[in-house]
Amino acid sequence: ADGDAAMSGFLVGASGLGFSAGICAGRLVWQAAPARWLHALIVLSPLANALLYGGLALLLLGHRGAAVLPGLLGLRLATGFFEGMDQLLQYLVRDVTPAREQVRVAVLEYTAISMGTGLGPLLSAGLHSDAGGGDGASALAQAAALSAAVAALCAASAVGLSLAVPSCMEGLREPEGEEVLGVDLGPAVRLGRRRPLLVLLCLAAVLLGTAIAAAVEVTTSLILQLDAGWGRQAVGAGIGGILCAAGLAGSAMVAVREAGLVGDVALARSALLAAGAGAGLLLTGSSSLALPADFALYPAVVCLSACAEGLAFEAASPRSAFSMPNLVLASNLLDGPAKAGVPPLGRHVFAEGGMRAYAFTIVVGLAAMAGAYEFAAWLMRRAAPAAGSPEKGWSESKRGEGGEYIAELECEMPRRLEIRETRCGKGIFACEPIRQGQILYTARFWLIDDTPGKVLLTAGGREFVLTVTEHFPLLCPGCREMGEIDCFTNHSCDPNIFYDNIRYASDRMGDYDIYALRDIAAGEELTCNYFLFDWDCLEKQITRCLCGAANCMGSISGFKYLPLKVALSKLGEAEPYTRNAFLAEHPEVRYLDLGRGAGLTAVRLGEEEGGAWAMAAGRDCRPGAVLYEGTCLLVDEGAPAFVACNSPVELAPGVWRP
Repeated sequence: ADGDAAMSGFLVGASGLGFSAGICAGRLVWQAAPARWLHALIVLSPLANALLYGGLALLLLGHRGAAVLPGLLGLRLATGFFEGMDQLLQYLVRDVTPAREQVRVAVLEYTAISMGTGLGPLLSAGLHSDAGGGDGASALAQAAALSAAVAALCAASAVGLSLAVPSCMEGLREPEGEEVLGVDLGPAVRLGRRRPLLVLLCLAAVLLGTAIAAAVEVTTSLILQLDAGWGRQAVGAGIGGILCAAGLAGSAMVAVREAGLVGDVALARSALLAAGAGAGLLLTGSSSLALPADFALYPAVVCLSACAEGLAFEAASPRSAFSMPNLVLASNLLDGPAKAGVPPLGRHVFAEGGMRAYAFTIVVGLAAMAGAYEFAAWLMRRAAPAAGSPEKGWSESKRGEGGEYIAELECEMPRRLEIRETRCGKGIFACEPIRQGQILYTARFWLIDDTPGKVLLTAGGREFVLTVTEHFPLLCPGCREMGEIDCFTNHSCDPNIFYDNIRYASDRMGDYDIYALRDIAAGEELTCNYFLFDWDCLEKQITRCLCGAANCMGSISGFKYLPLKVALSKLGEAEPYTRNAFLAEHPEVRYLDLGRGAGLTAVRLGEEEGGAWAMAAGRDCRPGAVLYEGTCLLVDEGAPAFVACNSPVELAPGVWRP
């Protein structure tokens, strides 16, 4: 029995080592693999495990006793690796999940894992016999049947994923416009300098929870075998029951949360109380109470770990060390070492100090886990004040007369740029010459409701108070884009910068790149065309434009009020939300994006303004070259009056202007 328990620890450890390698490989694949490959790579992991378990079944049926143990160790390493690679699916799910739903998704994920892991010991207990009547060949045949069943489940999972996961991931994270309305700003905006500490605390809680759960799985089986005299069948049933109980507890937590009875913090504290009760039973030192203790302890620790992980993902920030993929990688990297190192350590503590020493170790880990989670939850509460209540942590001198700040933003000032005063308010100026097509900086944005409020922006050590209606453009009815220093960019009808590469990290936030439309001299002000992203300027309307450009429009009221022919000529350059708002109001217009590098363009026939257009080659082409390969636009005969086509122009290598 002692050897059985020790071997189970080594097998779990081998799985943890493989898992650590797999998640590192998965992160590299997620970063580097083309989007069109992701579907196949996500399906690959369960398919590979199906083949591995099928191979184990054949190995066991061959009665190669000497090869079974190395085969088992190799299997746990390989299946652990592909389990780690399976985190590609987690990257996908986390990326498309709104921040406010991250805790729920984490609890559902932990619930599914616990239920699936618990079925293994239960099935093993049902197939294996502790009685001495069975021979080794019979046991190997039963194990082979179980391995074949697992292989079938993995194959079914691969089929399910192939049907459920989108075959093309391009643009999957981009919202459809209406989905962004009615959401709050989220902690990613409000956390500021508190984000690193909050994330580290959550990851520490996840590490401690994973370590406690791994120790419970292995050490409890050891206690039941050595102290209570249980056989393998009974131990398998007991451990499987504990794991399934964690799944049921997670399901109950999600149900209670969905019913709106309590919040995440209250549920986590309930889990802490249950875990404390289980640890108290372990401290009695009675082996007969080990299983009841773990029925309270294990599910509570798993649920608390899920809450901590979800809290960390809720605080994710794109294009930073705390981006969603990096946090997924970090949480899973913690899982691997915990599974690899803690089971042998738990067995050693139990062997040297007995059940009380093991229980004391669990209590210490549980206390540290509770402290880390409570501190992280407190930081999150500071970043998300209750509606109608003052936001904590803000000095009275920073409160505007119009009410509380709705957000606190912080960013670095690009070294080549500076903010100066102009006759039109603040503006952004170049500190050095900038070439056409050169990227100036990457700006973050958040989509917010069109409601009045003020925002505190700290840029390069300077503080600015921004007004929602004055500084943030109305992209479409009901939705504004809250940005950082880009809100100081003034208008010109002949601008010298443009925006491209809009990336969405969630349904309400993302970033974009800002490029030089032409050469910009040192000391020259950066200007953009407000018409391209202001659907309706409302109170920002400029009745007399002062840009002085030869093609000056005279006034700025928003894309909504442009003459139809002018709007059509600018449709490719317009911000996507503004473009969609225009298309919704003009069903007679269809839009087709030819994409970058298209070999097609359009030229006007004749000099008159209303002249016809003809298709032309966009670049020199050799015989047989592909001119265009992409989306087609099917229209009913006589339905659309106009089709607006966007054929981007390459200003510099890899830089395209719509």
